[in-house]
Amino acid sequence: MIQRIKEYFRPRKDTLVKLFRTKTDPLLGIFRQRALKDIRFSIISNNCWAGFVYQYYNLPYQTPTIGLYFFADDYVRFVSDLRHYCNCNLSFIKAEDSRYYEVLKERGQDNIPIGLLDDVEIMFLHYSTPEEAKEKWERRVRRINWNHLIIKFSQQNLATIDQLKIVDKLPYKSKIIFTTKDFGLSSQVIYKESFGLPEIFDEVTHFKSYLDLPALINGRA
Repeated sequence: MIQRIKEYFRPRKDTLVKLFRTKTDPLLGIFRQRALKDIRFSIISNNCWAGFVYQYYNLPYQTPTIGLYFFADDYVRFVSDLRHYCNCNLSFIKAEDSRYYEVLKERGQDNIPIGLLDDVEIMFLHYSTPEEAKEKWERRVRRINWNHLIIKFSQQNLATIDQLKIVDKLPYKSKIIFTTKDFGLSSQVIYKESFGLPEIFDEVTHFKSYLDLPALINGRA
């Protein structure tokens, strides 16, 4: 009974948390920036997580990975050769031509813009048109600070343990991988809201609950 009550109120509580942040981040973010040694950092995220961090600090987006997500296999290839893919021309494909068409259809996302960088697909979930997605992607790619990259992955969108391990071993100074349990990864942060589940269901509401954000950004995590 207690668990049912928690499950009933959790979405409502999460909605209030997000609403509160929307109202307060523009002001509080300016003060939060004081804990950062460098405000020019680029979070290369597998989903929308990066956007919430920039909003939290009231900073402009300095990464193209905003308002979108990758399926795990594509994200692993993307960050394994980041400069190559960021230099590729972004084109678009129809949903039925995507490797993930059946999953997208099941999610009701078979009408979103689907980008293609060489062999990597990108799901532009929060964009209305391919034109909008392309313009913002290219503009934000130019903002990447290659001297201050933070790689953020998570156990979702068909991620396997092997893929988590690949990202964990990539030679980036700052990495974080949200997991649902202990996989023995050096970069892992166990996301207790999804403990024991097959995938992480929501990592943007409580995005700062399980890590020291200033330490991550300052390179001390």
